[in-house]
Amino acid sequence: MATSDSGRSVSTPVPWLSGPLLVAFVVFSIHARLSYEPVVRDGMAALDAASEYFLAHPYLEPGPALTTRLDETAVERARDEFERRRVADDRVPTPAGVMHRQQFELDQQVETTLASVRALPARGIAVIPADGPARSWLVYAFLHLSNWHLIGNGLLLLFFGVYLERSFGRVAYGGLVAFATLAGAAMWTFAAAGEAKHGLIGSTPLVAGLASAFAVRFAPQRGDGFYLAGLVVSALWLLLPPYATASWSFTGIELIASGPPTAPTQIYWACFGAAAAGGLASAVAWFAGIDGLQRAGGSSPVTRDPRFRRAMRAREAGRPREALELLSEYLAADPDAYEAALAAWEVASELGRDAEVIASILRVIRIELRRELTAAAIDHWLDLAGSGIPEKVDPSLLIHMALLLREHDHKPEAVHALRCALERSDERENHVIAARIARAARGLDPGVTETAAWRALGSIELSLSERQALENLIAEVLASAGGRAAPAYRAKGGPAASRPPQPESAALPAAPVTPSPTAVERPAAIEIEAHDRVLDAVVAVPLELGDDGIEIQTAQGQKKLVRYQRIEAVAVAAVHGIGPRPVILVDLVLNWTTPTHEMLRVIRIRGDQFDPRRLFSGHASAVDALRSFVKIVLERSGATPLPDADTALGRPFASFEELAIYQRAILMVEGPAQPARSDAHGRNA
Repeated sequence: MATSDSGRSVSTPVPWLSGPLLVAFVVFSIHARLSYEPVVRDGMAALDAASEYFLAHPYLEPGPALTTRLDETAVERARDEFERRRVADDRVPTPAGVMHRQQFELDQQVETTLASVRALPARGIAVIPADGPARSWLVYAFLHLSNWHLIGNGLLLLFFGVYLERSFGRVAYGGLVAFATLAGAAMWTFAAAGEAKHGLIGSTPLVAGLASAFAVRFAPQRGDGFYLAGLVVSALWLLLPPYATASWSFTGIELIASGPPTAPTQIYWACFGAAAAGGLASAVAWFAGIDGLQRAGGSSPVTRDPRFRRAMRAREAGRPREALELLSEYLAADPDAYEAALAAWEVASELGRDAEVIASILRVIRIELRRELTAAAIDHWLDLAGSGIPEKVDPSLLIHMALLLREHDHKPEAVHALRCALERSDERENHVIAARIARAARGLDPGVTETAAWRALGSIELSLSERQALENLIAEVLASAGGRAAPAYRAKGGPAASRPPQPESAALPAAPVTPSPTAVERPAAIEIEAHDRVLDAVVAVPLELGDDGIEIQTAQGQKKLVRYQRIEAVAVAAVHGIGPRPVILVDLVLNWTTPTHEMLRVIRIRGDQFDPRRLFSGHASAVDALRSFVKIVLERSGATPLPDADTALGRPFASFEELAIYQRAILMVEGPAQPARSDAHGRNA
């Protein structure tokens, strides 16, 4: 199995039509040979009997068939001997009536013998200009009288079938085979004499047509070894000296040949007709945009669009500027065309147009993120970041990529992206961006975390819960072993694209905007409100999403139904320290809106204890299936997503270094969680 540049799998080519066709050639040729031998043997025996009858009555007329068996000298000698014995025996001459009856008997024997020959497979298969059946124009290629003829043509049929069948598609390739076969029969009929006693057989014209189609279809790949090898071998096979191999392609249609043999070079008329048909079919397929490769790989509307095909033809013809203009026009009308975006990036890279290369690769990355092609998006991002992240990249994309990079162990690149996002968001009076940066940088870079949190706290639009979460985050940074006050952010420190990723403990430069508190100029510490609410969590595994609620199973094996109307909030986050790898927690909060002095009741679903693909079999990734699970729960319950809608759906997931930090920042509960129970609020949920 091979993989294309766009990430699609391309199966190993198999000649699905050429293989069965070759098997049919072998089976029919063997059957024809087995049928031919007894018919010829019986026919020759009947002719021998007719010859003996004539020699016993030499005064009769032998006819054309017996004349080929008896030369004139033998006939004259038999007649002289018969006349000598008649005179010696003093017998009267044979009466005319008797001679007429005997002549009829002789002619009847010969006619019966010749009629039996018409049952030969070659008689109904070969293309005979004068009286051949119409079906012979298609089926003559099945009969091969020589083993070498069958082997040579069969190997070439498989070779061309591997490439042409996959390139044209099975239906179009089947049409090509039929068209070339018909063209060979038509040219043979045109060139052969009207009274020819030989018929066209074998697949030599078909092979000539396939070779011509191959030469035209794969001309853009003429530098590849398979192209030259295929043409050279087929040309040597088809252009062998006519007297050596041409007799393989025609056969006599009479038991005793009564006409002149067919010229050996006449087979090349049929080959010429089939080759012209093959080349014409390839040209028509090219103009029509027939491409079996796209269909085999799961073609999309983009690759079938005539505008995209025109751009690809311009690129193949060595006109990359024209191809880039056509692709740009196409993308202006359809910005989400992934294949066109990839092609535009490749063409722009060939031309060395840096601005268009950057715009194209950013478009590709955004489309890949929307399609959840995470691996491809990361690879393209690393290619982009290798030469510096451009200024035009918006902070939202930088944050998204930073979290993906972090999940896939590209932490230096993730820090670099977050620093760029913080710098690019300086002129944005948007506390949401700053808050997202602060959460994304948790555990990666204390300086970015604290600077972004202070910037977000400068907004008056923050809700009480958001402000409390940010204050807790700052306290966490300051209390951590490596935590220290982050230097004030400096906007004029140069573009982030020009700076390589910094170590996790590196501080951010200062900015001339509203100063963030520093180690030197630190205002009075904000008094962080402590939570006195405690947590009552039940760890469970979801079994099924029903119409009324979620069926769960607790750690003790008890099954309960959690009705959607009981779920008031859904908190989702990736938490470190509770497993060998970060674990995604989905907390179904049953009493989010109750007073804070009451116990917070939560059903906790750990992503490391079940496979969400059991609920959503259509997803290849467990993370994608988990996103679908959370989305459906939110839609059916109308619950509040925590910390926000995008983060709860993993665009991207919030990340916390410890479980306690997550519970304090998102669930707003203080202290360790209560021991997990299996019977709490599950009975009446």
